[in-house]
Amino acid sequence: PFEQAFPGFVRACAELQALLVPWAMALMVLSFAYKFWAGPPTAPDLIRFIVKLFLIVLLIAQTHTLINAGQTVVALLIEDHVPARPENVAARYQEKLAEAQNAPQTRDRSFLSSLFSTQWFEAIIFAVLTLISWFAMALMYFVYSVQRAVLLVCWVLSPLLFATFSIGPVASLGLRHLLRILGLILWPLGLALAATFTDGLIDAATDQSFMANASAVGWLGYGLQ
Repeated sequence: PFEQAFPGFVRACAELQALLVPWAMALMVLSFAYKFWAGPPTAPDLIRFIVKLFLIVLLIAQTHTLINAGQTVVALLIEDHVPARPENVAARYQEKLAEAQNAPQTRDRSFLSSLFSTQWFEAIIFAVLTLISWFAMALMYFVYSVQRAVLLVCWVLSPLLFATFSIGPVASLGLRHLLRILGLILWPLGLALAATFTDGLIDAATDQSFMANASAVGWLGYGLQ
């Protein structure tokens, strides 16, 4: 986890966020002056304004929890519904190959047994996909670390930017910040979209029709595919 890998960064973010909270409260106090500047508001307007301030304070207090919950929901969604995740690419190829060849025993082969099997071409592809999977997992760790770091920075700035919701002319700053956090949380959905393309490539690579007659042309076509 990112918090265990970079505890100093996380601690510094928490300290800075706590430092900015009083400034956010000061902004919301100033919003009262702005609200009364054009004249005393009506009772319903004042009640709505107080409710809005309460919701802003609640949002500031729960930003970290909401970010963590959002990341968890997206991660579970991808884990349940995206079969071609980086750590599963090689196993997914092996599974599709077993289905295409009507050979269930292929599905449960280990890496070495697949590599030294008589199906040398498929074994080479499996080995290459295994290496790609390892590289992809390292890349995914880097992407998720960057995502987590940027989300922590967004959490640090949230008190000040969310406090702008209470002041009409600058409320768009808070809205843009909220949408920025949402976009960062949804990063993995973009990776999931790429995974659907990977799944389609695996389907194409395991199509046995190119070698239906086992001729030289058939093997060449299958290799090119």
